[in-house]
Amino acid sequence: MFICSCRELAAKCGEHVPALLQQIDGIGPKYSELLWNHGIKSIAALAKTSVRDIEYLLSRNPPFGTRVLASASLFPAYRLSVDSYWVDDRSIVFTIMVDGSNSDGARQAPFSILAYTEGKHMLLLKFEVVDVLSQSSYYETQVGLCNPIPGTRVIVEAAPEMRVGCLQRFEATIPDYDFANSVSDSATDVELGIYDDLLEDLVADSELK
Repeated sequence: MFICSCRELAAKCGEHVPALLQQIDGIGPKYSELLWNHGIKSIAALAKTSVRDIEYLLSRNPPFGTRVLASASLFPAYRLSVDSYWVDDRSIVFTIMVDGSNSDGARQAPFSILAYTEGKHMLLLKFEVVDVLSQSSYYETQVGLCNPIPGTRVIVEAAPEMRVGCLQRFEATIPDYDFANSVSDSATDVELGIYDDLLEDLVADSELK
């Protein structure tokens, strides 16, 4: 997507190519290809690899692996989760949660949240850039979708700006409407009012566009 391409241009590297591992100190073209061919295809995957395995795969002696992991630990790391529920039979709300508490030692960097439907007629649901310098390590946002078609795939991505190889991706299929588990069956009037306001804002925004 265009937004992903902008991040790749800023990082001067593609999101899904071995060269992204060259952002790590000590990793050049040869080493990035070796790691990629052994299934290590992101900064997050590299950070989870043991010192011993890194040195074995690259035929290097200590403390090379320790230095590589020290460099990888400076990159932002996020945990992305998404919940969804029907407000009524015509609207569904997605709650997007990004937890950055596992990247305390990482360089602080703004991150973007992108949500869209996948298919012939792609619909952009949300694009938001969050400045972590002014937010806590946990961030939550919501997006509503009116008249959703069950079976439509929804993609949510979270990734730091100016970096590649740290992308977190969530994929889900919109379920059939379930009255028993809808918000209207259990929420208070106040809670429903909040979600009604959210959906009204989304409808107003779409009409302006």
